[in-house]
Amino acid sequence: REWFEPLKIRLAGIHETRGEREQTQDDVRHLEEEFRDVFSTELGKYKGTPITFSLDPNIAPIRLKPRRVPFAIRPKVEEQLDKLIKQGISEPVDHAKWETPIVTPIKPDGSIRICADYKTTL
Repeated sequence: REWFEPLKIRLAGIHETRGEREQTQDDVRHLEEEFRDVFSTELGKYKGTPITFSLDPNIAPIRLKPRRVPFAIRPKVEEQLDKLIKQGISEPVDHAKWETPIVTPIKPDGSIRICADYKTTL
């Protein structure tokens, strides 16, 4: 800190926070409680006006075959798909006019991320 003054560096507004850990934890808990919807681990839902997509009726729907999922990760992919269905993000269908393949990158924690590969169909 001795060299701050010759370099004209001021530490105005900087404070050390030793011994305030419990108070900080209480403050964090209070904020988490007060803003529960912000800190929720559950998926939020869009509550605005309904959204519609206008498709050109002259364009034929594109349906591509699904990509093969490696056998070693199939259980994880199926588990993730089931989770998306339970959360209401996806729904199973027997037949769709538009179909795009998915890619399934593996996250650093070993879980699967399901991504639609729209560059092949849009």
